[in-house]
Amino acid sequence: MAASGDILILEDDPAGIRLVSRKLEIANTSLSIRSARSRAPFLEALGSDKFDCLILDYSLPDIDGLQALRIASELAPTTPAIVFTGTVGEEKAIECMKAGAFDYILKTNPARLVAAVLRLLNTNMRLKDASKRKQHVCMQTSSSRKFSNAFRTDSSRSMPKEK
Repeated sequence: MAASGDILILEDDPAGIRLVSRKLEIANTSLSIRSARSRAPFLEALGSDKFDCLILDYSLPDIDGLQALRIASELAPTTPAIVFTGTVGEEKAIECMKAGAFDYILKTNPARLVAAVLRLLNTNMRLKDASKRKQHVCMQTSSSRKFSNAFRTDSSRSMPKEK
C-alpha cells in the first residue's frame, strides 16, 4: 500500500526540493507535496492548509530550522516535522529534537528521509484509525447507556396512579 498525505517542504534550494520529491516518488508514495522557499510562504502555507508532515531545512536565509519548528508548533501543533539538512552538528540535532522534531536527518542520507516520512505517515494513519475506533466504541457505549436508562425503573419515582 502506498503511503499518502500532504507534505510541506521548507527548503530554499530548488534542487533540494526536487531531490526530496523524487525520492518520495520512487518510494511509491501518493503524496501531495508543496514547497516554501522562505519564511513568508512557509507561514502562509501553515496558516491556510493542513499538512500530514513538514520537512524542514535547517539553514535558510531568513529562518532556521529551530525557528521553523517553533512556528509550526504554534500554527500546526499536531503536524510532525522532520529536519532534513546539510548542516552538521549534534547540538543542533538535539535542540531540534527537544523542540519537537520527529527526526533530524542529514542530506547526505536521503534514503533515511524516505524511511522516516513513511514511518511517520504510517504511524499517523494507525493513530487516526485507533482514534476513530475509540470514538466509535464511545458512541456505542453512550447509546447503550441512554437506551438502558430509558427502560430502567427507579424506585424513587412513583408511577402515576390511574383514577
